[in-house]
Amino acid sequence: MFFGDDMNNYHRKLRFSVAIFTQLFLKHCRFTFQMITISKTKNLKRMKKIMLMSGILLSVLIMPSCSKDALSDVTITEAEALAGGSWKVVYYYDNSDGVSNDFDGYTFEIGDDGTITATNGASSYTGTWLVKSSDDDPDYSKEIEFTISGDKQMDKLDGKWLIAELTETTMQLKDDTPSEEIHLEKI
Repeated sequence: MFFGDDMNNYHRKLRFSVAIFTQLFLKHCRFTFQMITISKTKNLKRMKKIMLMSGILLSVLIMPSCSKDALSDVTITEAEALAGGSWKVVYYYDNSDGVSNDFDGYTFEIGDDGTITATNGASSYTGTWLVKSSDDDPDYSKEIEFTISGDKQMDKLDGKWLIAELTETTMQLKDDTPSEEIHLEKI
């Protein structure tokens, strides 16, 4: 999902966030135990609920960072349904050029019929797409393949992309040679 310094910054921010949350959680626990000793009967149920909710929140914050492949339980049909719709590129990274704005102004309509239409002003390009199981990288179970041409941006998009993340609003794709990465947002 990230390359080089972006990965280091991501992990540094994640560790910092977890450290801050842990400190706040421990302070909260100390306060909670003080309250329990002051009023054992009246606030005991309330304090237990607060402790339980704090533990659940901590678990939810830490769990997403444990797995690289969030799509392993998603079927091809479900992934295709999530991929359908109108998208715009919000981030594009090419190892040879770095972060690029090559896709600024483009919108992509990914149709349920297997077609993709890229539009930029008066220019429009049509191709096909499909989601399939990935055998290129063991960390990613799904990939999307675009077959489209027409200009240099379409040439960059053309081909197989590993699906790093796919939700109802975001799609993060990476090249299997870690030289390119593209993030799309549903519009």
